[in-house]
Amino acid sequence: MPVQLRAVTPPEIPDLWPQIRDRIASCCERSGGKYAPADVLRNLIASAMNLWIALDEDNAIKALLITEIAAYPRITVCRLLACTGDDAALWVDLLAPIEGWAKSQGCAAMEPICRPGWERRLKPMGYRKTHVVLEKRL
Repeated sequence: MPVQLRAVTPPEIPDLWPQIRDRIASCCERSGGKYAPADVLRNLIASAMNLWIALDEDNAIKALLITEIAAYPRITVCRLLACTGDDAALWVDLLAPIEGWAKSQGCAAMEPICRPGWERRLKPMGYRKTHVVLEKRL
């Protein structure tokens, strides 16, 4: 069952929100308090974040990905902030078009911020561990 990637434009977000809100909320729960669904919604509408959806042949959403472009002083990267869905093997290869888009936006690298299991899944695609982020709540 092939899937297709589609970039969602900011004007489409409010109509799509009821279909994706629960998945976004689940990602926010794992963000350690960094994001709430309302924050993501606001940033998607303002184009501060980008929403990508993987659709099956019935136009059902199989996965969603959220990216943002981050400019460091010497390099611009595309951060992959959230990636969630069903049957990851069907859509994980869809990162390639996002990488192409990121390059066209002036990004020199992709920067997934992900849970440990994604390291194994992304390694065959050329991703490598460069850092480990630890966190302690104060």
